[in-house]
Amino acid sequence: MRIALLRHPGFTALSIATLAAGLGLIAALASVADAIFFRPLPVARPGEVVRIFTATREQPLGFVSFPDFEDFRRDYPAVAQTQVLIAVGDPPIRMGLAVTPDYFDVLGVAPGSGRNFRPEDAGAPVVTLAYSFWRANPQAIGSVIRLGRTSFTVIGVAPEDFGLDRFIHEDYYVCTGAFAAGLLPVHFAIMPRIDARVALSIVVAAMVCGAAAARSKPMAVRTRWRGALVTVEIALASLLIASDAMLLERIARTRNIDLGYRTEGVFVAVIDPAQAGYDEVRARAFYAELIERIRHLRGVSGVALAQSVPLAYTGAQREIAIEGEAETVAVWMNVVTEDYFDLMRMRPLAGRVFDRRDTAAGLPVAVVNQELAKRCGIGCSFRMNGHAVKVVGVTPSARYFQIGEPPRPFFYLPFSQNYASRMALHVDGGAPSEILNAIRQQDPGLPVSEARMLADYARQGAMFHARIASYTIGAVGIGGLILALAGLYGLVSCDAARRRREIGIRMALGAQRIVVVRVLFAKFFWRSLASASAGSAAAIACAPSLATVSGADNLKVWPAVISAGLVLVLSLCAGLIPAWRASGIDPALVLRQD
Repeated sequence: MRIALLRHPGFTALSIATLAAGLGLIAALASVADAIFFRPLPVARPGEVVRIFTATREQPLGFVSFPDFEDFRRDYPAVAQTQVLIAVGDPPIRMGLAVTPDYFDVLGVAPGSGRNFRPEDAGAPVVTLAYSFWRANPQAIGSVIRLGRTSFTVIGVAPEDFGLDRFIHEDYYVCTGAFAAGLLPVHFAIMPRIDARVALSIVVAAMVCGAAAARSKPMAVRTRWRGALVTVEIALASLLIASDAMLLERIARTRNIDLGYRTEGVFVAVIDPAQAGYDEVRARAFYAELIERIRHLRGVSGVALAQSVPLAYTGAQREIAIEGEAETVAVWMNVVTEDYFDLMRMRPLAGRVFDRRDTAAGLPVAVVNQELAKRCGIGCSFRMNGHAVKVVGVTPSARYFQIGEPPRPFFYLPFSQNYASRMALHVDGGAPSEILNAIRQQDPGLPVSEARMLADYARQGAMFHARIASYTIGAVGIGGLILALAGLYGLVSCDAARRRREIGIRMALGAQRIVVVRVLFAKFFWRSLASASAGSAAAIACAPSLATVSGADNLKVWPAVISAGLVLVLSLCAGLIPAWRASGIDPALVLRQD
């Protein structure tokens, strides 16, 4: 065997490279599977840690209100955590968690250095740093860092391996009481989740594909099942690539989908005057002056404010009690200025949108979308925070978080009646640099974040789950296909070497090279055709499930058919190359050696 390998260095190098790539893929995917599904949380009793959410008909995964949390913790040792995004001096934006003072104690986590929070820290300006942030920004215990416009004293550093989320890593921890004490502005962020079923299916399929390819070389020499194994490899790779092709085609079609609002030509910048110490009166005056300043910039045709940006994975919900219904419901909403609907080209279907009549002292009003109007249309009222809110207009239902989302209830509140410090400035036209300069001229110390075109929000936020699934499936599918093609190449080479004398005799009797190639590759061609077709057919059959878990509705099947053809062509190349090389041998030399 050693002499045979030395006599064929190309084949030997390919075998080693294929084995190394296959084993490396298996090791990488096994690490991912371990991190997602098997590795215990870095706490004292990981089996006892649970996360509690609320569920309603409209929102199957919601947050627990703080009063409910307080009621729950009377009987159970529970902790709360709220994800927040706030400005830090250097680097400018960092992510932290606001937690109750007993957070680390209940989890049984001792500090890496310093101390944990105490009950008296509930409303104090103290902070615990995550280990990774501390390593990059060394801070001594007792030193001071700035979060927003408030100085916080470092009291501890979390352990090196601590963190309850596998993929999102916070940089610091503060107490929830810091918000009640007015030390920090509240910034909530809704982070997208990858469906565990998608991740598990991708990992399992990829591990099977990689493992099969990694084993194809030795098995091609030692066992009669080598042909069936390569067939399975190609079928799995075809399945993944066909699925990825359908997702990519759906993502490309998002450019032509009517979102229910315009995206092109609108610049967005997020501002929060509370970070600069503004109260409500000063912040409202700041926004009014800023809007007027920007209106006079060259090329600007419209300016508006909104609390959240569509397809940006941030949003707010309110509990409302609809007139005539017994139960309250949590409904997604947005706070906007009166010019928002015109700027976004959201024409009312009935009634009106906000105008100068909707003052702070006036009747509380709301504009609902078509979906919510089915339950509470024009003239209807709902109660929110103990006050009656009258519906004055209806707008078309839009895509708020994902392209493939079903119609969901949604309503808008006027900024004049509902104050929010953190707002997204929407500007129609004008140069982004001039808009940012106008903000800096009004307050040079005010942080500006997420400054980009609204179209970029849509491209990045649209089909987020589909993009994640596409990138993962595509990478694994391509890697698996490369290994499968390498296995097919080695299989044909092995078969050609075994039939070397037969080929020499055929050539000596006058057979043409193309005939020899056909003889060598015929059975592998039909297996490749069957594998590519079966994989693509399986992808088409699984298209409805793939669309559901990835948020990509209305998947087309023609990309899967084209991908099957591509896999078949590549398989033909992988098999024809060694067959063509084998058909070029000198029959006299072969017969003389034998």
